[in-house]
Amino acid sequence: MKNRPRLMILTLVLYAGYAVFLAAVFQPRGWGLLYFFIPLGVYETGLRLWMRKKFGKYYRYAIFNYLMVDHPVYGFAFRKNSESKKIPFPIFDKFAFRAGVEPSVDLKENIAGRVDFDINSLGFRGPEFSLQKKDPNMIRIFASGDSTTACAMVGNDEAWPAVLEKELRGRGVNAEVINAGVGAWSSYQEWLRFEREIINYQPDIVLLNQGWNEEFWFSAQNLGRNWQPKQLLGAVEMKTMYARVGSILSSTASLFLHFLAASYYYDHRFKKNMDFNNPDRWQCLKRTEYLQNWFDNMINFAQRAQSNNIKLYTVNAPGLVSMEDSPAERQLYIKSTKLTEIYADYQAASRQRLRETLLAAHAIIPCIDVETEMSKQRGQSRRDLFIDKIHLNPKGNALLASIVCDALLSDKRFYGKDTNLAFDNTAVKNIRDQIGVNDESLNGFIDSRIKQLKC
Repeated sequence: MKNRPRLMILTLVLYAGYAVFLAAVFQPRGWGLLYFFIPLGVYETGLRLWMRKKFGKYYRYAIFNYLMVDHPVYGFAFRKNSESKKIPFPIFDKFAFRAGVEPSVDLKENIAGRVDFDINSLGFRGPEFSLQKKDPNMIRIFASGDSTTACAMVGNDEAWPAVLEKELRGRGVNAEVINAGVGAWSSYQEWLRFEREIINYQPDIVLLNQGWNEEFWFSAQNLGRNWQPKQLLGAVEMKTMYARVGSILSSTASLFLHFLAASYYYDHRFKKNMDFNNPDRWQCLKRTEYLQNWFDNMINFAQRAQSNNIKLYTVNAPGLVSMEDSPAERQLYIKSTKLTEIYADYQAASRQRLRETLLAAHAIIPCIDVETEMSKQRGQSRRDLFIDKIHLNPKGNALLASIVCDALLSDKRFYGKDTNLAFDNTAVKNIRDQIGVNDESLNGFIDSRIKQLKC
């Protein structure tokens, strides 16, 4: 709701005026105090009637995601047993629509704009799978990650884990690839699911395609001031407030209270803090905490994977922009997306930090360096792989899957039963101490942008 801040301010001003008038003129006492709540009831009723008229019976899903729900362990997760094309009312989960499609309030148009975004009975994207492998010779692979693994805005068969399965089978490998990506998840949520679920489903290989949300959720928590390593948000908090606000506000049935909370946490605080023209946001690119926390979560994966003879790989997936862009390439990317020059600079610097973290961890967890392979695609050929700044389109997903497939098959340990990890506590400590410490070049770049923004 674009005019929400002004609407909420106007509402509060009018209500304050009403309350002052009521108190001064009538001086209500006892049951008369209920008169203070009459305007709120009228406002709530009017708001609901307007929403119902505009969006229909299921108007709440015009505000909240339908396909993303609260989860008692992970904070939020995909709604189990969901098939996007079969939902019989308008939904507005943008990740379930083809890129460039604005969800319509008209049901037929709404359904037509959706991609096949299906969640099985266990909460994983894609088809059902048996809890225990039916074929002991089959290689079971789990692809864990955020929206770049769940693959927002593309169909089930266009997501790179599904394409990877097809690639492997096409090369004679009896493999099953399960998409364990969930949009907006952090590495901590992925670790919780690995520890509580995936470890029990007989995985042979786990691929970790993560990192983007580490910086995002750190910055989103009041520029790190309210950030905690193991913090979990509910579905409503994640979708409309980007902050931990507590169960009263996040689960309130009152639309008025929800809009009031969202107006403060999202419209006032989040948008102001997360503005790429805010020099304080850029300071987050010099912080080490969230990258070290990410590294700790990867090490948790490694310890459990090693003890269970599971092979573990990280995937260094690309973003659209990078620190190596030429001026002409950068302008092409900016003009064809919602990026601005300062936004693109931030994305490139952030991506560089993610890359350095993954490559540092490579001494313990093998890294499939997709970014290096895809860096051969420059200019328009690179732009043709992306929906936006980080999400790949079907063509990009196919290329990523092909690169991952080549990397797996070229690893001599791929068919073996032993782990592929070189876990060493001394190495872990030495690597962790350097995680998030920028080199002089990157720090100089960040400092120059901060200085520019402060002028």
